[in-house]
Amino acid sequence: MSMTRFRRHLLAVALALIAVAAHAADTDRRAVLVDIRTATAAEVDAWRTAAGVDWWLELGDELLLSGDVSAMRRAIARDVVLRDLGKFEPQDLVLHARGCAVDLTPPDLLVYPGSRYDLLLRPDAARMAALGHGDPAHVGADEWVEVQPNSVIARQYRFERPRALPADPAISMLVAEVDTARWFADVEMLASWDRSSFSPELATARQWIAARFAALGLEVSEPSFSLVYGATTYTPSNVIGRLVGATRPDDWVIVGGHYDSRNAINSPAYAADTPGADDNATGCSAVLELARIFSRKRPAATMFFMCYAGEEQGLVGSGAHAAGLQASGELSKVRLAAIMDMIGWSPNATLGADLDTTSANLATRNLFADAALTYVPELAITVSPLTCCSDHMPYINRGRPGILSIHRSYTGYVHYHKSTDLPANLGSHAQAIGGAIMKMNVAAVASVAGPMDRIFSHDFDD
Repeated sequence: MSMTRFRRHLLAVALALIAVAAHAADTDRRAVLVDIRTATAAEVDAWRTAAGVDWWLELGDELLLSGDVSAMRRAIARDVVLRDLGKFEPQDLVLHARGCAVDLTPPDLLVYPGSRYDLLLRPDAARMAALGHGDPAHVGADEWVEVQPNSVIARQYRFERPRALPADPAISMLVAEVDTARWFADVEMLASWDRSSFSPELATARQWIAARFAALGLEVSEPSFSLVYGATTYTPSNVIGRLVGATRPDDWVIVGGHYDSRNAINSPAYAADTPGADDNATGCSAVLELARIFSRKRPAATMFFMCYAGEEQGLVGSGAHAAGLQASGELSKVRLAAIMDMIGWSPNATLGADLDTTSANLATRNLFADAALTYVPELAITVSPLTCCSDHMPYINRGRPGILSIHRSYTGYVHYHKSTDLPANLGSHAQAIGGAIMKMNVAAVASVAGPMDRIFSHDFDD
């Protein structure tokens, strides 16, 4: 071989090796999930900007990092990488709302199950149209949200508030009154009826709730509203127990949760076999439990204890109530709408809850998260700037403070929207998680309603 040909051969080999190395480097740029459940805020901040990271998303208990996997593993320097997600860019992803009228997420698209929005591989336009209703009225918010790189989708609240605020003894006394056994007995009673908005047994459940409110001395009303399905109009009713405030009757605090239920097919033809224990006998029964506690204390503000119907058809009952307040000019009286939806299941003894509201309601979010930190320290809280899909939305969308409490990992509850959503299937941690979420709500609501003619202060800025 001539020297010229030899040099050409060496050059070709070198170029091939460079190409192989470049290809290897390129294929090593992937997205991974990192477990941050026990990480510190400083560690998370460091990992988000570590060598090799191209972009990141904070997802609550996990951190998605995309970039040079080898470099990222060296930078993290401990075994917290959960799994390799593959190679994609932010524009390949989209957030899709989950809840009420929205169908379950197809497994082939799911990247990460979120609180109220799942992180998906972006479907094509035809499939996106098939998955989404395209009407924000179904969930109270946009069903599809674009993914912004280097952003927080959900965050552990302990990163923002590492130490609890001092407890108020009067609020501690109220929190101690939560009776989880009594609450669970109510869950069992509600789950004994088919409570689809199309079921004749919904009226039986409504009458039972109304009787419980009346026995507490509350002013009871059962306003009906129109629910249109196909060519038929139904007239289900909300149930309201009103407790007039002792010193601030024109300040209104709503404690709510829907009492209707559904199974996999949400239509009149499938109104049977809809026990809805977790979704949402647990939340409605929590409304009853808080009504028992506060009705004995005569709060300063007026309280509305509400169990809504029509939630599963797109927040129809709560939407009717909020629209009615707006039409009457009374909406501005609402100081807080605290909604509980699916609070009775935990996959294990590590209790967690998500608090969902908008960024505009940061003070309300902090109020509830701090209540958990102070009065229920065993309850880990995750917060998100994204929210949708339950009865807090009609109030938020009309400019009033609203917030949703829901147990962690609700997407992992295998009986969700099934005929098997029975009290027995809530498992051994039901009373623990339900009690923890109720206690958080008692403490937060007390600071707004002012029980025993007291107004409890809360510092939102510490």
